[in-house]
Amino acid sequence: MEPTEQPEEIKEIGTDDLTAYHYAYTSKPDPEKYIKKRLRDTDYELQNLGRGIAHYKQKSTGDNYYSIKGTNLHQMKDLISDVKLGLGISRGDKQFIRRTNQMKNYIKDNTGDHHIMGHSLGGSIGTSMMSKSKTIRDNVKSATFYNTGYTPSFHKELTTGMTPKTARELNKKVTHHHVIGDPISMFLGSGAVGKVKKYQNNIVNPLDKHSMSFFSR
Repeated sequence: MEPTEQPEEIKEIGTDDLTAYHYAYTSKPDPEKYIKKRLRDTDYELQNLGRGIAHYKQKSTGDNYYSIKGTNLHQMKDLISDVKLGLGISRGDKQFIRRTNQMKNYIKDNTGDHHIMGHSLGGSIGTSMMSKSKTIRDNVKSATFYNTGYTPSFHKELTTGMTPKTARELNKKVTHHHVIGDPISMFLGSGAVGKVKKYQNNIVNPLDKHSMSFFSR
């Protein structure tokens, strides 16, 4: 009797890993090769890798996962976006507008459910597009953000004119993961658009508290 071939073991990863892998865009000499290697033997494959958004497809379900990358300290446009969200004037920021339009196109061009992830500035941009774009909000099944850049002024900008119905929808779909003591996302603890999950930790360095390495494998 011929020996039966054993199915390959699927390595389980989550939205935290997919979000972390996106940073290879600026940290690895061949980011696409690096990410595809990390996705080997997983249920996900890389569809498109961009500076702002990476698109992954879950093979078993056909679901789409979009990662929005956080700040690159060597990119002035990222630093400008950080300042504007901190002051609560991100509405006219070119990068916020560009990422929102890109997401609308991804949703239009791809079948299956849609999920958004982001870290730091990426979480801020993702929260903004979920709050301000009905097209994105209606078509995205879940939005998961890690240590989102958040300030009282940004919160006011997002929620001014927001209807109770929209607030309820966002509370169902948006989840922020916040490491207690992270200075960038510290204001999530006093109220945010969506749900907030807080994580106790013994990390001393504030930069390490903010890093995706706290969440990803």
